[in-house]
Amino acid sequence: IHIFLADERFLPITHEESNFFIVKKSLGKGIFHPFDYKKSISEYKKEFDKFGGKFDIVVLSSGEDGHTASLFPNHESIKIWLCHR
Repeated sequence: IHIFLADERFLPITHEESNFFIVKKSLGKGIFHPFDYKKSISEYKKEFDKFGGKFDIVVLSSGEDGHTASLFPNHESIKIWLCHR
C-alpha cells in the first residue's frame, strides 16, 4: 500500500508533531510518501504519477479551525478560487 499525504506541517518529518510521523506511527505498515513542503508540488506529483496517479481511498481530517489539506476556511485564497469556478 502506497500512502501519500495531502499536506504537512512546517516541521521536519521526523518531528513527533509532523503529519508524516503521526501517520507512519499510527499505521505502521505501508510505503509512505511524505509531502515535503521544501519541494515543489510538481515534484510530488511526479512521484504520485510514478505509482499510478490515482487514489483508491482518500482519508482526510480537519483541523480545529475547520481546515483540511492546508485549505483554510475564510482564507483569501479560497475566496479567489470560489470566484473563478
